[in-house]
Amino acid sequence: MLRNKSFVKRTRKGNIVRTVKEHYLRDDIACGYESCKHSVCVSARNEAEEQGKTLVGGIHPAAPLSASPRNSVQWGPHYLVPDTNAFVNQIDILERPIINDVVVLSTVLDELRGLSMVVYNRVRAIVRDHERRWFVFSNEHHRETFVDRAADESPNDRNDRAIRVAVQWLGKHLEGASIRPVMVTNDEDNLRKAAADGVTACRMEECLGVYKECPELLDMMGSVNITDRNATDSNWEGYAEYLSPVQIQAGIKAGILVQGTLQIAPYNYLEGSIFAAFPDGKERRVLVIGRKDMNRAIQGDKIAVQILPRSQWRKAPSAAL
Repeated sequence: MLRNKSFVKRTRKGNIVRTVKEHYLRDDIACGYESCKHSVCVSARNEAEEQGKTLVGGIHPAAPLSASPRNSVQWGPHYLVPDTNAFVNQIDILERPIINDVVVLSTVLDELRGLSMVVYNRVRAIVRDHERRWFVFSNEHHRETFVDRAADESPNDRNDRAIRVAVQWLGKHLEGASIRPVMVTNDEDNLRKAAADGVTACRMEECLGVYKECPELLDMMGSVNITDRNATDSNWEGYAEYLSPVQIQAGIKAGILVQGTLQIAPYNYLEGSIFAAFPDGKERRVLVIGRKDMNRAIQGDKIAVQILPRSQWRKAPSAAL
C-alpha cells in the first residue's frame, strides 16, 4: 500500500517547490515471536531460513523473541515494549543482560535518532546481540499499526498514540500464544490513555520489580527524568542568581549553608551530591537533585547549598550503587 504526502517549501533562493513523500505500508512484516503461527510470520521465518539470514522485522535485522519469555504474577509471560523516554532516561538499566525479550518499535528508534544518537547507537548495539532477543518491529511501515497525525495533535502525542496502537495490535496478534506485550513508560498522560485503550502498561519501577534477583536495578533508577517530551518551559522562571562570596561565607559561619565538591551520579546527570561538614562537626552526604537546585553546577565544582528542612530529606536512588 502506497501513501503519498505532498507539501510546498521555499528554497534558499526564494523559489517555491512542491515535494512529494512516499510512504509504503506493508502487510508482510513479522511480529518477532519465534513460534508465531500466523501465515505472515511463518512466511517471513521460512524466507529468512532459505536465505540463511536472521529474521527481519521490516528494516532492522534482529533475533526472534523467545517462546518462553519472563513470567510474572501480574502479566504472565510477557515482552517489554519501552517508549522513547524509557530508553533515554534508563538506558543504563535496559542494557543489563538480564533484560531480554524486548520489542523496539520503529517509532521509538526514529525518535531516539532525533533526541540522542548515543542512546540510539546503544540500542542498536543491543539489537545486534542476538542473545538478548531484542526485536525491532517496524510499526511505522505496518498497514495495521501505522497512524496518521490528527489535525490537533502534536508530533509527540502522535508518536505516543502510535506506540499504544502497536502494543495493542501485538497483544491481539499474540493472544493465541498467551504472551502479553507490556508498554513501559513513566509518562502519566500516556499511562492514562493506555488504560483507556485497554493497553497493558506499567511504570519503569513496576517493570523492574519483576526482576527479584536483581534488586539493584531499582536503585539505579534516577529520580529525575533526563527528558520529558510532553514538558514545556512555560513555568520555568530561570536559574536563581548566585550568592556573593561575602554572603556565602556569612551563611557558612551561621550554619545556614554547607559547602563541598559536587559529584554527579553516574546514572543521572541531574542528580549530584557533596560531602559537607555540618556545624556539629560531622561530615554528611548532601543530595542535590534537579536542574533548578543544581543551578548550572557541573562535576567537580565547589558549591555551597542550603539544607532543606528534615521533613523534605530523602534517600538518593543511587545510594546502594
